[in-house]
Amino acid sequence: MTLTHPAELARQLTVGLLSFPVTHFDDQGAFDEIRYHDHLAWQADLDVAGLFAAGGIGGGFSLTPQEIDAHGA
Repeated sequence: MTLTHPAELARQLTVGLLSFPVTHFDDQGAFDEIRYHDHLAWQADLDVAGLFAAGGIGGGFSLTPQEIDAHGA
């Protein structure tokens, strides 16, 4: 992990998209890691200033603590 000085982080967040990616689930309601990672990879090719995984759209409330720890959400 790389720590960023707060002033540098604030500057970076003014340039590019702040994204709240969708947390993907399969037909049985289990976390779909492959689709989730594919979606994040697609967004990484865009002008993204920050990704807020499992935040803002309710995905975090649908994951178990183990899923959050395992997938960096």
